[in-house]
Amino acid sequence: MATTAGSAERLQRAAGAWRLEFQQLVYNSPTLLRPRRFSVQGEQAILQQLRELSGHEPLVRDTERLFRGTLPDGTYIVRDGRWFPELLPDKLPEPQPEPQPEQVEATPGGQKVLEELARRMISLETSVQELQGQLERAIASLAAAAASGALAAAQVRQEHAATMAMPAVTAAMAGAATAPSSSHVAAPQPVAAAVAAPAPSAPARKSITLPAMSALTDLMRGLAGPDANLSPCERSDWGGLASAAPVFFAVIQDNAGDEAGSMIFDLEAALRLAGALLMESEEVIESLLEEKVMSDEMLDAASEVCNTLTSALNKVSGNPHLRAGKMQPFTDARAAQLAAASKRDDYRYNHGGRFTLVAC
Repeated sequence: MATTAGSAERLQRAAGAWRLEFQQLVYNSPTLLRPRRFSVQGEQAILQQLRELSGHEPLVRDTERLFRGTLPDGTYIVRDGRWFPELLPDKLPEPQPEPQPEQVEATPGGQKVLEELARRMISLETSVQELQGQLERAIASLAAAAASGALAAAQVRQEHAATMAMPAVTAAMAGAATAPSSSHVAAPQPVAAAVAAPAPSAPARKSITLPAMSALTDLMRGLAGPDANLSPCERSDWGGLASAAPVFFAVIQDNAGDEAGSMIFDLEAALRLAGALLMESEEVIESLLEEKVMSDEMLDAASEVCNTLTSALNKVSGNPHLRAGKMQPFTDARAAQLAAASKRDDYRYNHGGRFTLVAC
């Protein structure tokens, strides 16, 4: 009959002989298990059976300890990998009665303890009530201060609006006084039209500062090796270059998602920097240059290059935190935006290709 790993339950000593009771799950059909109790007698048989039960190594050592000692007859049960004497109901210790309140009060010391506890409870309740009152007064003071502040702010806004309206009203009155007389006098305009002030325009966003060439060169050397270098060059005609070979750009955005600049690469610079990041062979890069294509894997790597170069912008004092978007093909719309750029730096990459950094 097939069985599974079992567990020990009781160890009994009677007339100097030891007996082990354990339980195993027995298959009484191919799919059903039921518990079944077994027992073995004799010290060696018990130790052998415990060794066969999975996870009973600590219990084996504790059993050997019991066998070496001189113990009276009795029963032991398993608790946390050890044998403990089983306490039968007739051997359980009698519970000690708890002292009754009247027994405590019957002594002078107990009476004093109760009086002291009562005094402390009264003092604690008084302190809680005082703290609650202070909290309510503080909340009321804060509410009054907030209401007073709101009223003062409203008065300031009204005074400011009246001050802004005065020049317009004065100009309107002066114009009415100096207007030439005519038999057909124009109807007076409402004062509200005279005092209406134009809505303030949003402040112009400050253009970002482009990093030094040395900062960009250090980042490129970290990507392509110590011999990588940048050198300034004449402004690249990206619209014309895009008609002969693919050109790519990545938008630089601030935390609000507004465009703050862009990076532009010709195909060779994009492929060589992406290939350096992926440690591609020169043969692979030359093959893509001959075919004038940018694979998806190389495009993702070139986008990571743009993220790396953006760190040079973030290190410039005064610039907001910037991030680069995914690299994408150059378009006519991007060429038109490039013409209106406030700042741009054009570089030549010594391993091949051109690179331009633009600030809006």
